[in-house]
Amino acid sequence: FQDGIVPVSFALTAPKNPDKWYIDTANNGGAVSGTGSSMKSGAILGGETNCVSYTRMGTNDVLFSLKTDSNASNYLMFYVDNNSVGYGSWSGPTAWRRVIFTMPNLVGTSHTYKWCYEKGSATITGADAVWLDDIEFR
Repeated sequence: FQDGIVPVSFALTAPKNPDKWYIDTANNGGAVSGTGSSMKSGAILGGETNCVSYTRMGTNDVLFSLKTDSNASNYLMFYVDNNSVGYGSWSGPTAWRRVIFTMPNLVGTSHTYKWCYEKGSATITGADAVWLDDIEFR
């Protein structure tokens, strides 16, 4: 997201329009780039969900950088075709990290990849947000 915009091919869903995911230039980017901007979840209330998704042809590997700063009961979740991906949830205060999911059974067909900040608790801890960067399909 180094150009400072959320690509139009990414679908954004949130309970309130101003609180959708947006470009954050203050967080120094992801684990790969380490500079520039990243995508940050917008503010939501307890029990709400804020998602960003992307539909494309499946590839063997999906890689992305993430950072969380949330209450332990609020999560960044990763889904493929609305199914949660094993080990695809993160919460609490974390530094930038790079993750990879290998899914050879998705190669050659269209799939929707979705990242959601799911807030189970109304308690605010830290920035009460999650970040994404360096999304790569290969």
